Amino acid sequence: MVILFALYPLAAAAAVVVLDRLVPLGLVTYVTSSPTFSAALSAVVLAAIIVAALRQRNNVVLLSAWLFLFCGELILTLGYVMEPFVPPGSHWIEEVFEIASFFPLLVFVAYAASPMRLLMLPRARMRMYPVLGALLLIGAAAVAFVPWVVGLESTRLTSTPESLLHLPQAVLDIVLLEPLALVLLAIGVSPSGLPYLFLGVGLMLLLPEDLLFGYGILRDGGILGSYAHLAFVVSQLYILNGALLACVRFRPEPDAEPAQTG
Repeated sequence: MVILFALYPLAAAAAVVVLDRLVPLGLVTYVTSSPTFSAALSAVVLAAIIVAALRQRNNVVLLSAWLFLFCGELILTLGYVMEPFVPPGSHWIEEVFEIASFFPLLVFVAYAASPMRLLMLPRARMRMYPVLGALLLIGAAAVAFVPWVVGLESTRLTSTPESLLHLPQAVLDIVLLEPLALVLLAIGVSPSGLPYLFLGVGLMLLLPEDLLFGYGILRDGGILGSYAHLAFVVSQLYILNGALLACVRFRPEPDAEPAQTG
């Protein structure tokens, strides 16, 4: 089941793209821009997170953690559900929601990644994650600004204040959200932490979503914008999978050992 959860989001996205190319019915556009589809997917993800939170009701820390995840996911998805209804050129509204979602997600990671759990990681692995985070930050900055460094003169001439402001968004996301994703991946390497591994992958996929969306603005929309939102759909499917695994596999951790009787 874990392998199925790991593969089907990517397979579903690839199938949508291939089917849309073979039968041009606008399937990619529907999946990525339909408020109905976005609302339905968000409702399923949020419901799964609530059920996962209730599974931790015997542990107030983990219960609070999953409820903060619910709040962060709710804020994040509100930006995408509202996007079709905002005026053209107002994509910054979605970005405000994305930045606001960072704060409850930060509390979720702080609660879920207890110091003891992190200290149990091998020392070599603990040294690896800061290096990986620095490489991701440098890579995101380089990729985000490549069009402005190497050319695309026509794009520069037709650029708008919105496109100029959006490019640093990918770097801002990796500064805020990607370290949280790295922590989730770190604590997801153990069998009991497997749900966090999928949640970390879901947050990681917000980076390519932002990069593709930024290039879509630079190129005046087009297929890149659709692929950007498709990346967000895939990220939500991984978050859904993490919540589902928490529902069926993750057992509540008791607050204290029961008193001995005798």
